[in-house]
Amino acid sequence: MNIECSPVERKSLCLTPLVAIALAALLALGVSAPASADDVTDQLRQAEAAYARKDLPAALNALATAASLISQMKAEAWKAVLPDPPPGWAADPAKVITVGPAVLGGGVSVERHYRRGADSIDVSVIADSPMLQSVAVLLGAGLMVSGSELMVIDGQRVAYDDNDNTLQAIVADKVLVKVQGSRGVDKAALEAMFKAVKLKDALTR
Repeated sequence: MNIECSPVERKSLCLTPLVAIALAALLALGVSAPASADDVTDQLRQAEAAYARKDLPAALNALATAASLISQMKAEAWKAVLPDPPPGWAADPAKVITVGPAVLGGGVSVERHYRRGADSIDVSVIADSPMLQSVAVLLGAGLMVSGSELMVIDGQRVAYDDNDNTLQAIVADKVLVKVQGSRGVDKAALEAMFKAVKLKDALTR
């Protein structure tokens, strides 16, 4: 079935059925609609054109590119949850880390490095991984905290590992938060940084 688009619609998002279905499938996988979907819809249209001429490898490649573009947009949004540097600390720009399927099944990862003299703290967040809910079940059962100290911070179960001076928690079964400090950083500073991670709004996405 062909859908005719007016000149105005062509400048916006006039989606053919296959493009609309593909975009809906991507959204169903847990990715949010991007603020500017031009590149994404271009890739989806390329996938549709390739599929129409039975070029299945090209269609798959274009769909994968569209999914990657949306994942990048989500990753950029996740940067906002990382804390601002505390008083007396400096911080590097937040960055996106590629998480392949071998690590918790993939997902979005962002991290930021904070420093104060010889002290440093790294805060990282992994989200949208299909494995996190299973990991959360193990953590809740106490199977992943052997040798670690179980803490509760603002009602959240957190594992503290003294060996690498790290706090870790899975929040709402969908986000892994890790706060790791150098040896000179005390546990209270790690707690404060953990509390400063701005997950409240992000968890509603």
